[in-house]
Amino acid sequence: ERIGRRSFYRLTADGAERFADATRRIYAGPAPAWNGRLTLVVLPAGGTREGLRRELSWAGFGMLGPGTLFHPAPDREALAHVLAHAPAGAAPLVLDSGIEGGGQSLSTLAAEAWPLQEVAARYGVFRRLFEPLAETRPRLDPARALSLRLLLIHEYRKAGLRDPHLPAAFLPGDWSGFAAKGLAAKLYRIPIGDPSGLDR
Repeated sequence: ERIGRRSFYRLTADGAERFADATRRIYAGPAPAWNGRLTLVVLPAGGTREGLRRELSWAGFGMLGPGTLFHPAPDREALAHVLAHAPAGAAPLVLDSGIEGGGQSLSTLAAEAWPLQEVAARYGVFRRLFEPLAETRPRLDPARALSLRLLLIHEYRKAGLRDPHLPAAFLPGDWSGFAAKGLAAKLYRIPIGDPSGLDR
């Protein structure tokens, strides 16, 4: 919107939805305990399939097979946003299903459906950047402390937005996301300009 010599910008409704979805993923707490069920999304045939697959993938869903995506504990609000924007007459089918039998472990299934090694590597970069700060506890003035907090979230989101945020049953025991999330929370909670907050 232009008023005189000034221009003002705001998010569209779709942009605000995506911003809210991303915010929940970045600042989310631990994944909920798994209830033993999966949410399956069966994509329609035709030209809309690729766009829906991309949007569902961004919302954390992994590929189970051609035209079928799944998540054990999806962000229901993000899924609702994807479904609401599906083209008329081409909405995917959403199913809730339990798991019976199968010789494949949950962690093996997850490793095939999501790029977990890539996400773990990104979390590793984040930890290497910020663990020294937690160890040295430098005293920073408020302006530098604020800059640090902004950089902290900027770097954390590079992994956090790619992380499907799976329940622990689907992740390797040494999943680096656990330590990265704890480090991010610890550093973020430091009051601006107060390194003693690291001990809290």
